[in-house]
Amino acid sequence: RSIASLAEHSSATWVLAGSISPAIAQSLTDLGIRPSLLGVRGSLCDGDRRNEIIPAKVEAWIDWLRADCTAQAAYPDQVDLSEPIAEVPARLPSS
Repeated sequence: RSIASLAEHSSATWVLAGSISPAIAQSLTDLGIRPSLLGVRGSLCDGDRRNEIIPAKVEAWIDWLRADCTAQAAYPDQVDLSEPIAEVPARLPSS
């Protein structure tokens, strides 16, 4: 919480990355911890961030993001989810 509070009070952008899943993101949200960005590349891949991206994992994140965006909106019925939230390549280029 201290990182989230510090970032909020200083109007800083902060990123949480690592072994993040939609369930972990929801747990953080439930605690009032809302990073500016989430790094989820490894969460989308087959076992390791260097492996192939799994479409079902992408869909799970998109579903969570849609639900979270709608829940956070002042007027949920006015949230426009007709456009994709993110576009992800089938495989990341080699580093």
